[in-house]
Amino acid sequence: SALSQGVPSIAAGWSHKYQMLFDSYYVPDGVVSPLIQESELKDLIHKVFANGGRKEISNKLLSASLEQIMQINMMWNEIIGLIIDDV
Repeated sequence: SALSQGVPSIAAGWSHKYQMLFDSYYVPDGVVSPLIQESELKDLIHKVFANGGRKEISNKLLSASLEQIMQINMMWNEIIGLIIDDV
């Protein structure tokens, strides 16, 4: 939800689904191991908030969100087309 709203986020995940989600929003570095070192986490947080990083990441997320919306609409149009063809 945060990603689709353009909110920079960090996920501590063990499952591939978290990496796939963040990859689809072009922020693969947003997923960290639950065992991440404190210094690495601080560096990542600093990257987001230093030197306009938050704005840059937010813009990237919003752009990716529009791509996701278009893909979802295409998927539903295809599904509706299949249903209508079967009627």
